[in-house]
Amino acid sequence: MITNSDQRQREAFDEYLAAKALVEQTASFEDARAAGAAWRRFLDLYLPTDRRLGEPAACAVLSVQHPEARP
Repeated sequence: MITNSDQRQREAFDEYLAAKALVEQTASFEDARAAGAAWRRFLDLYLPTDRRLGEPAACAVLSVQHPEARP
């Protein structure tokens, strides 16, 4: 018997697989972000409410220099 929860889990996983396949074809940063978001939504189905990752807040991009480029 397939439950509503099983169906949601399968749909979330299928969404992730499609996004992952797309980023493997395009190597696009935007597609990679979408795949990451789909993975996060899939994982959230297994976490207690207080541990869920939820939608990402705007994040700052950190600049990392190569060690040989430092003065």
